[in-house]
This record gives sequence, structure tokens and C-alpha cells, in this order.
Amino acid sequence: MNAPDLLDLLWQGLGETAYMVGVATLLSGAGGLLIGVLLVLTDRGGLLAAPPLNTLLGLIVNIGRSLPFMEELLHSPEVKTFIEDKYKGSVLPAF
Repeated sequence: MNAPDLLDLLWQGLGETAYMVGVATLLSGAGGLLIGVLLVLTDRGGLLAAPPLNTLLGLIVNIGRSLPFMEELLHSPEVKTFIEDKYKGSVLPAF
């Protein structure tokens, strides 16, 4: 491959990446806005007061917010070494 071919390939990849990021941003923004509005509406004293639904949505939001931290924690070398030293056998592949 020569330089112009590589540049064309690079620009194509950048365009595809920008498209994927844009679609993911729009979908997550719309979903987050929907869940946020539902949380406000179903809160006690809200227009559609439904505490059980509000609790369920709040639980989903809180679990979703903690996932990136848990992933980072599990991929840090110290935590991985601790888990590998502590657990042996069939439990280890779960991590």
C-alpha cells in the first residue's frame, strides 16, 4: 500500500468511528433523558407518583453508574493479582 491508499483508509476509518460515536451519543442521550424524566415524574409528589417504579429506575441507574468503576477496578493489576492469589480453580474464570 502506498501513502494515498493509507490516507484514504485512515479517513474512512475516522468517518466510521465518528458515525459510531455519534449514534451511541444520541441513543444514550435519548435513553438517559427518558429515564431522567421518568425518575422525576414518578418521584413522590411527582405528576405520575409511583414509588415502586421510581425505586426500580433508581436502582437501574445506580447499577449502571457503578459499572465503569467496577470494570476499571477489576482490570487494575493489583486487584487482579489479589483475586488470582486468593481464589484458585474454577472460581478464577468468573473474573
